[in-house]
Amino acid sequence: MDYRKGKSLLNAILTTRKIKRPLQALAAISLVALLVPTSGIASDHLDELERQVIEAILLLPTTYPTYDTQLVKGQLYAGYIVATIHDLDSINVNFSDTDWIDIAIYSRDGTKHNWNMTRENFEAFIRDNLDLFFGIFFPTSISEGTIGTDMASQHSQQFLEFTILGNTIERQKVSGLVEYEWFEIDAASGAAVKGIVYFNKHNISVQGTYAALDDYLATKSGALGIDYFPHMHRTIKGLDYWLGVNLFISNLYSGSKIFDLGVFDAGLGFWGAVRKDISRFRIGFGSVFQSSKSFIPNFLVPEELELFADQINKRHLDFNLTYGTILGFEISRRISLNGKITENHSFTRTEGLETTSQTIFLTSISYLVGKIGAIDVGFKLSSGLVGVSSHSVFIQGNYTW
Repeated sequence: MDYRKGKSLLNAILTTRKIKRPLQALAAISLVALLVPTSGIASDHLDELERQVIEAILLLPTTYPTYDTQLVKGQLYAGYIVATIHDLDSINVNFSDTDWIDIAIYSRDGTKHNWNMTRENFEAFIRDNLDLFFGIFFPTSISEGTIGTDMASQHSQQFLEFTILGNTIERQKVSGLVEYEWFEIDAASGAAVKGIVYFNKHNISVQGTYAALDDYLATKSGALGIDYFPHMHRTIKGLDYWLGVNLFISNLYSGSKIFDLGVFDAGLGFWGAVRKDISRFRIGFGSVFQSSKSFIPNFLVPEELELFADQINKRHLDFNLTYGTILGFEISRRISLNGKITENHSFTRTEGLETTSQTIFLTSISYLVGKIGAIDVGFKLSSGLVGVSSHSVFIQGNYTW
């Protein structure tokens, strides 16, 4: 199969089926093809999946150590692949049904999965063990493998750090956040721009993320989400209390040289916070507990995408507990220093994987600008996830418009 001459699955759907149903068009545009090479030739048959996964592997960097072998090595999302193809058909640039493959795929935790068989048998093996391959490439979620963080965990962390502990919930005005992040994931590095706009009068926020991963796949991703967080507020003996719920939904689209990926995330959570001002000091604590699910609505998915959607939809609910504290010190009437520490624990992941934890440190300086409001400028450092680390700078403002 000459992938350079092939059409993407999206183009194939658009040109061969004409997409007469609007829902199929929406699915093709926003969800695209999970785990299907964009350069592969599309097929109406689900048994083409195995061949397309193999084509994706073959697009990784390849060398020819001898006249009858190919060595394929490279990172494919969370899995690292080392494969030697032994050519038995006297053609050294292909992978025919009779050729033999010795392949090792390393999970993020270092677990080695090793197989050796003919291409024909390998295709059957992929078909029978799709859950295993999907779990290796995306052990936590599609979003974590493409933008460096799980969308549900990111939502929980941002909501605690910048909404609850950021005091935006008490202001009946518009506020916003812009964050620039550098991150490392597996063997690659990347950068992301994140933004949040709060409409606090209506308890609504809109979040956006754009991330570029500097890996062999040249992965670029975008995500857009909306959050609703109704709550009640009480002050008892100088102690402020908040108690509320939050609902969110987001859509991720990621494109690379090999795969186009698309997925929705939705969640429901409960949160609370307490805060006390003592002289020039401010002390606060907050916590969020949420359940979330990655999904693709089946009624949106054309026939070609049903198997990929099933792999997403069959995953279990993910439960996250995020908690943290803030300590602020007022230097003057206009300037204050703030420090925050938050911890995130994900209790449920794909079967067979342990619970993950992440710790985040934030420090910022806040300046009160006339009638505009407070502007925070700060630095954030994240650590704890296996194979993933990040740091960022951010600016947060609260405005009267």
